[in-house]
Amino acid sequence: MLKKNTDIKNILSINPYDNVFYNFKKNKITKAKNISFDKLNYVSSFILNKETIVSNININNSIPDEDVEDILLLKVYEELNLDEAIEYTIKFIELKNANIENERVFSVFVVEVERLFTLFKDKIADSKFIDSVVPAALLYKPLYTRNILEDKKSDIFIYITKEDASITLYRDGEYLYSKSIPFSLNDIYEKFSESSGNKLDEDKFFKILKEDGLKSSNEEYQQHLIKVLGDMFVNINDVIIYIKRAFKVENIDNLFIGTDYGNIIGLDSYSNNYLGLASRELDFDYGISHDEYYINQYHYLLSISSEESILDEGYNINFSIFPRPPAFQNRASGQFIIALFLSISVAIGYPLFFLVNSYINDAKIYGLNIQNTELSIETTKYKSLINNKLQKIKVVDSKIERENNIYVSKTKTLNSIYDKKVNYRMKSNTFHNIAKDIEQFDIKVNHIKSDNDKIYLTLIASDDVKVTEFIKYISSKYFEELKFIDIEELTKVEDGDFFTGILKVELKWK
Repeated sequence: MLKKNTDIKNILSINPYDNVFYNFKKNKITKAKNISFDKLNYVSSFILNKETIVSNININNSIPDEDVEDILLLKVYEELNLDEAIEYTIKFIELKNANIENERVFSVFVVEVERLFTLFKDKIADSKFIDSVVPAALLYKPLYTRNILEDKKSDIFIYITKEDASITLYRDGEYLYSKSIPFSLNDIYEKFSESSGNKLDEDKFFKILKEDGLKSSNEEYQQHLIKVLGDMFVNINDVIIYIKRAFKVENIDNLFIGTDYGNIIGLDSYSNNYLGLASRELDFDYGISHDEYYINQYHYLLSISSEESILDEGYNINFSIFPRPPAFQNRASGQFIIALFLSISVAIGYPLFFLVNSYINDAKIYGLNIQNTELSIETTKYKSLINNKLQKIKVVDSKIERENNIYVSKTKTLNSIYDKKVNYRMKSNTFHNIAKDIEQFDIKVNHIKSDNDKIYLTLIASDDVKVTEFIKYISSKYFEELKFIDIEELTKVEDGDFFTGILKVELKWK
């Protein structure tokens, strides 16, 4: 429940797809006939999963926190291949339970700015502002915050509306994955019509689906509907297999299935047959009173999620680009009215003529207030466009920096190759020259060993003086090419007339 000192007295939840609205006040939810401006309202809505680009982005956990946003934006544009000509609103949340070693995983939500204006333009004309627009996949979060569901399990939520069908995974009370599949209620109707070859009246189809579910007495109707729903559950099973593999989920503890029309009779048997999982109805005990038989679950979830967001602005992702107008005293028109009131108070004794003029000014101010609200919406739009341009500039700057680093690295490599080709002195030439000098001093070589820039020669000579002269000779001749030259103890071989020793030569190289 809200704190007593909050200015918000009512939460208005908006379904922008069917223009149905609910008020949530004093722990009771009631249907609203229309939308009207009221600064005491907290106005909230949602955007369906199919209209949101949702993906997981991995980054190395060694990246500093101050660089994370720039890296994520760069990877989002690259990996999701976003169109540079389209304006987007991009939000991130870090997945704390993704179980991927040495990496941080972020779920990214991307929505086209123009789509937000198109979806909410009629609503904003009446409400003047929308406090929050939440991705549908994140609406299940307060189920765990409010302890409606246990936060130590893996739960899958399947919710089918007329416009979308989404599969959402939560593990340990945290969002992990979501995906839309092409089996919204409208899709099911179209696939049913295609399968039967007969375009059943849409209202009649949904009436039968709502009342009879899969237990219809019309065998032909039931046969085609079973085929369509069978395809849907095959699709769901593929997504669950992917979820288990990608996120190392051993078991799905709970599977909740719901629709705009509530529970569909017979749907639970499909879960057992196709998924091997017992399903539960996606309809929870929120502790909220109501007067209707069934209310779209998104309205319940929006209401309790909004309560949490009022107390904590960072509770959930917010795609709203329609903020509240500035406080009255901060608006130019408000300041004018305040100044006018003070002037009237000082000049209360002026003739009635001036009082009449003040009423005329009030009327003008009222018109200016309306104009100010419209301009505030337009200003918000262009601020959003500018922010998106700044985000793109950051992405381009990051690309330039990355390309420059590649250029510097390749330049160093090429310079190194050039230096080796032009300045490198071949070891073989020096070895060859030393070998010729050995012959000149009548010295034999019994064994040669090379180790990088070092060479070891086992010398055999009839006279130790020859070896000494040879060492002095090559030390002088190859002074600039030798780093070190020495010979281990020169010994005379027993029962022989020759000397032997190991000469160590270390060469200088770049």
